[in-house]
Amino acid sequence: MAGTVTTSKEINQALRDSLESSPTVKIGGLSGHSNIAVALSNSNAMVTIEGDAGDYFGAFNNGPKLVVKGNVGKYAGDSMASGNIEINGISQEGAGTHMEGGELLILGRAGSHLGNMMRGGTILVNEDCGIGAGTRMMGGDIFITGDTDDDVGALMTGGNIYVGGRIGRIGRNARQQRLDKDDKRKIITILKSHGMRGEFKFKKITSKGGF
Repeated sequence: MAGTVTTSKEINQALRDSLESSPTVKIGGLSGHSNIAVALSNSNAMVTIEGDAGDYFGAFNNGPKLVVKGNVGKYAGDSMASGNIEINGISQEGAGTHMEGGELLILGRAGSHLGNMMRGGTILVNEDCGIGAGTRMMGGDIFITGDTDDDVGALMTGGNIYVGGRIGRIGRNARQQRLDKDDKRKIITILKSHGMRGEFKFKKITSKGGF
């Protein structure tokens, strides 16, 4: 993107202007700017961010592929409807909150309350995850290759959480279930699609049903 931009508003305006002429856009020099690439809906767009994004990166995403070559703040992919978000670093709390569709890939550690009140879509974390993963989850799938802290799936009513490492305390209204053939197929498919290999022994967390 041409020119010098310094605020989140200026960055987003320059991003939208650039997408009008090209579906592929690169943004460099981010340093914790919040609300970047919010509510984009061009399904052919590919946006690459170099640097660290702040809170609400890619919120309300509805089609584009967003790649961050750095870390992100809180609530990345909040209310995402479709598309792909790839974070090549760590994410702070609440990534994938209210997510309804699409795929959120976090290659570093995920903070607390991953997928909070998630309704659909897929989240894949390639490291450990903080407390409360899948809290009040209603649908979709969360895959965590590493360990989780406590309260996994607390108050969840739907969806699935797959953990490849150690599980902390399972949350209220959640339970561990045996993997069936469909679960194993889903795990193999998503790991293979991202070139991930390892001796993971995944466990499945689901809702007990009711409260």
